[in-house]
Amino acid sequence: MPKQSKLLALPKSVPIDWFDPIYWNEHLTLRERANYTQDGTHVALPRDPELYSTWSACVAWKNLPVKEFMEKYGNDVLTQYKLPTEEELEQLDQYDAEQVEDQVLSGGEGGDDGGDD
Repeated sequence: MPKQSKLLALPKSVPIDWFDPIYWNEHLTLRERANYTQDGTHVALPRDPELYSTWSACVAWKNLPVKEFMEKYGNDVLTQYKLPTEEELEQLDQYDAEQVEDQVLSGGEGGDDGGDD
């Protein structure tokens, strides 16, 4: 059994491979996945554990420029993750715009109406 985590919330900014692909694909919402990928998708480690099992194995890739690392290792890692599509991101934007419009039309968030009781 896994140990109980001391984390109370997901981290704000981490490489995508911090998440297990099954957790990312099946448990994170589209909005959560969109938030993590909005500034680009970052990969920390090659997919093959043999490439980071020893320090000497890490030397081969640890100082590669990001573009080269992604071409050699990172893009392979990304194949495991369901990344938000452009269409899904557009739907989120449209939904957010509709929520703002509904809020404006209904007079705000509710609560104090400014009247004297």
